[in-house]
Amino acid sequence: SAARTRTAGMCPGPQPWPEPVVNFWVTGLYDVFSLHVRETLLSETAHDFHRAHTLLYDPRGIRRRMVQWVDGLTGGAFHPAKMPYPVKESLEIDWMNSHHRTWSQPELPEIRRSESVGDLLDMAVDEAANAINGLFAVLFRQEGHLEQWLPDLDYNTNLPCKD
Repeated sequence: SAARTRTAGMCPGPQPWPEPVVNFWVTGLYDVFSLHVRETLLSETAHDFHRAHTLLYDPRGIRRRMVQWVDGLTGGAFHPAKMPYPVKESLEIDWMNSHHRTWSQPELPEIRRSESVGDLLDMAVDEAANAINGLFAVLFRQEGHLEQWLPDLDYNTNLPCKD
């Protein structure tokens, strides 16, 4: 679970960010959102990120037990989230499309697809790995251009955006 994984080491913490990473964030945030960001703001964000992960890291469940103890004192004021309706799985529905039946893309009904959920996940993992490796090559080895790894794609259809 996330509470048992020490993820705070994934952010730089008090040490300065590597220069290529700072340049990536500063230019990326400006290009995408027209935001002027200083390196000090990036450091503050990393510090807050580090503190949040430290707060969530609870491998022995001490914080959870404290909440349960306070819950006992308050007469059950803390309630877990409830399901909005009873979930009953229908075995007739092929939720994962493991039979590769044809389906329409909701945003563009004229496009017909037949991939299963597993196929789509495999494609997404491959594309993400290629993009991450390409970004690292641009940032750390100065190979290629950043724009080639950040295509202008529609999140709903994964097709190039139209003006």
